Amino acid sequence: MNSVNSMLQRDPLAEAVICLAEAAIGREHLTLGEILEAVGSQGPSLAAALLVLPFLQPIPLMGLSSPMGLAIALLGVGIVRGREVKIPARIASVKLPVGSVLKLTECLGAFELKLKPYLKSETGPNSHTLSGGVRKFLGSMIVIHGALLALPLPIPFSNSMPAWMCFFAALTVLFSSRRLLIVSAALVLGNIIFWASLTIGAVWGSTSLVEWLGTKFT
Repeated sequence: MNSVNSMLQRDPLAEAVICLAEAAIGREHLTLGEILEAVGSQGPSLAAALLVLPFLQPIPLMGLSSPMGLAIALLGVGIVRGREVKIPARIASVKLPVGSVLKLTECLGAFELKLKPYLKSETGPNSHTLSGGVRKFLGSMIVIHGALLALPLPIPFSNSMPAWMCFFAALTVLFSSRRLLIVSAALVLGNIIFWASLTIGAVWGSTSLVEWLGTKFT
């Protein structure tokens, strides 16, 4: 709890950390719905940034990516609409170990500490917030990439590529950062290249297989 207590004075994670720590008392698991409820006061962008953390590594988590990806996509809808959206009961009932949830929160808090000096110049009196159109664009990208994350594909980086985009898009909205917007745009381009290459490779491989089978059995 010392690591949690050291985070309480930081914004925008402080309230979410307190709520998650309180919800975790005496519990072994928290449902996805309970996690979203705990961080709901901070908005869907914080929830999306938190939920996407397990997928930033290259190995697909097929049993978990589908419900989490759909939840993240729905949070993207919330960003587009400017308000919270209701998560279906089947997705909200997915259970996560309390220890893992708190560890993810601490990881996000540690990342925020490293990120704040980079964003310091954007938080002064002359700083600007993102326009509504930009927020809707980022929310739409989270919807699309959350859906891609939900695909049960046993392919390396098929989780991490959309996850990184969702992560930085959510942080861009959370901190209203134009610098992070550039990173998010670059990740959108990277995902286009990745998924286009994957699609072309799958089509080419299927065509080659059909041609090989045709020559083999004729």
